[in-house]
Amino acid sequence: MVVAYVEENLDQLLRGNDHLSLYLLPFTDKCRVNTWNRTDCKQTPLGNIKESTTISWDALQAAWGGNLFAYTGRLPQADRAYGFNQGSDLVLESNEAFNRTIYHLHQELEFTVSFEDTFEVCRRLKELYEELYPSGLPYTLFEVRFTPDGHDRTLIGAGRDRRSTWIDLVCNDSRGFERYYAAAQDLIKEIGARPHLRKFCTAFGKADLAKLHWENFTKFLNLVEEHDPNRKFANEFTRRLFGR
Repeated sequence: MVVAYVEENLDQLLRGNDHLSLYLLPFTDKCRVNTWNRTDCKQTPLGNIKESTTISWDALQAAWGGNLFAYTGRLPQADRAYGFNQGSDLVLESNEAFNRTIYHLHQELEFTVSFEDTFEVCRRLKELYEELYPSGLPYTLFEVRFTPDGHDRTLIGAGRDRRSTWIDLVCNDSRGFERYYAAAQDLIKEIGARPHLRKFCTAFGKADLAKLHWENFTKFLNLVEEHDPNRKFANEFTRRLFGR
């Protein structure tokens, strides 16, 4: 599907489906739209096998085909190949349908922005990738998901208190991904996006989280002090993000 059409009709697409995500791709104006909906229809015969085959084919394309195009400098000419996978239309148990395993080795740098900024931020990240691509970057796609406002049960959650778009930079775990992630994290800080702390976020520290979450971060640190005064559950990761 063309990105411009999705941008223009995103609210309608979200209202018309229980769940929706996008796969945006560099050097193309196409994207893949993934949808999940409740149904009373019978399960697809051998549906789990068909779904596993589809996921495995996606992994093969990304790990081998994607990197082959990327490292040979042909990714900008791969536009027509992006339409080859037509997806699937299966009826499965929700735990089988909604969860997808990404089999190939990869890294994920994920963060949230306000829903209104979705496509502007995606454009900037794609342009950044395309600018750095001649330096030798691996295959990368951008997974985009959405959550409504009203999520107020976490203090420093990336999607709290606003309608959010989750942008996940899914980069093959091979030569050059660190170069792109370093530049992407600088951009994420510049625009004030909130990082997913359990994914790649090596450039973020305590000062960054304090700037993003303000009084919520102070309240979080007070709870840490109250419930773990001796830092029994601390480690190198938490010390970088929350201090010593």
